[in-house]
Amino acid sequence: MDRVQCRASLLAIASLAVLMLWLWRSAAGTGVLASAQDRAEPARRLTKVTERDRSGFIDETGQVVIPIEYADAGDFSEGLARVKQHNKWGFVDLTGRVVIPIRFDCADDFSEGLARVTVGKKFGFIDRSGKLAIQAKFDFESRDGTALVSIPRFSEGLAPVVLGGKCGYIDKAGAVVIAPAFASAEPFSDGLALVDAGSRGEIRMGFIDKSGKFAIAPRFKVAESFSEGLARVRVETGGRSLYGYINKKGETVIAPQFDFALPFSEGLAPVGWGMLVNLQQKQTPQSYGCISDREGGIGSLPRLLPSRPPEHGTAAFIGSDGRTVNRPVSVDLGQFSEGLAPVRFKQGWGYVNKTLNVVIRAQFESAYPFSNGLAQVRIDDKQAFIDHDGNVVWKSKGW
Repeated sequence: MDRVQCRASLLAIASLAVLMLWLWRSAAGTGVLASAQDRAEPARRLTKVTERDRSGFIDETGQVVIPIEYADAGDFSEGLARVKQHNKWGFVDLTGRVVIPIRFDCADDFSEGLARVTVGKKFGFIDRSGKLAIQAKFDFESRDGTALVSIPRFSEGLAPVVLGGKCGYIDKAGAVVIAPAFASAEPFSDGLALVDAGSRGEIRMGFIDKSGKFAIAPRFKVAESFSEGLARVRVETGGRSLYGYINKKGETVIAPQFDFALPFSEGLAPVGWGMLVNLQQKQTPQSYGCISDREGGIGSLPRLLPSRPPEHGTAAFIGSDGRTVNRPVSVDLGQFSEGLAPVRFKQGWGYVNKTLNVVIRAQFESAYPFSNGLAQVRIDDKQAFIDHDGNVVWKSKGW
């Protein structure tokens, strides 16, 4: 091949490469080209349902994916859900396959790759393979009942535990990193953890950092963990117990003025003045069974609150500046989740969006915030689930 032919061949190859590059960019710009991650199917979202004292899971269309055959179950967390059969607990994956044998007397949801389980009369933590990753040497509560961990899960690399009659914190290697010194301890949130430094029945709630030092002095009788940079606290003022909000410096940023209040969610918090009877709090994965049921059954159904209309009083949503975003009304309010919040009208519960327009008409006997694309409601005294359009996708035949 002479030089002229060689140069022509090289030019042809270069032109072809330019053409291919142009086609690739055009396809990417129009969305024709997708990465392997884009082509992957989105993770399946399953929701626990209960029917006639048995539990199973449905998808967002209401299709039963995991048969309703378990004595109890928890919500999915990190791709696994705990299930109960014959008074023992194990874990299933999103296909319903048992991936951790049903053999534990008690088990909690996975968080940061670990889940608390009982071994004998002590608690430890297993990994996703079911192997005991942290030795079972921790108590659930002190013998005299003065120390208790209500949510024993890992958050921000640490987990609260009871050891030697007091609450402290361990890391993922099982090492004690914050010495047991508290009557109660909550998981870390926004870099701080809520603890009770009181003794002999005296409650003194405050917030510690990861060194175990108090970042906010223990001066509250009632407080909750931080959510979206603010924490709800209750103080005694003028002979009344009122709720307000503090920031991570412990400064009061929304003055105590509410008879009822819930944590912030999606930038808003429902608050009330007077005698509201039913503020619906967003469901969060929590473990109650090892407190209320010493056999280890962990009920994960929401606590059903009274659903009758308030006798009197007003409620509103506030922003992080403490200002109301709607005219206070005599209805019950719930937390925002997935852009919607449950609201109780005379006709029943419905849902409003962030502009406070009713998008799902009031028709339900009770209603809870959305999770995994569905919201639990009550119709004809039966559990049901609706989608964002208000369509009933699943309804129990009986409790």
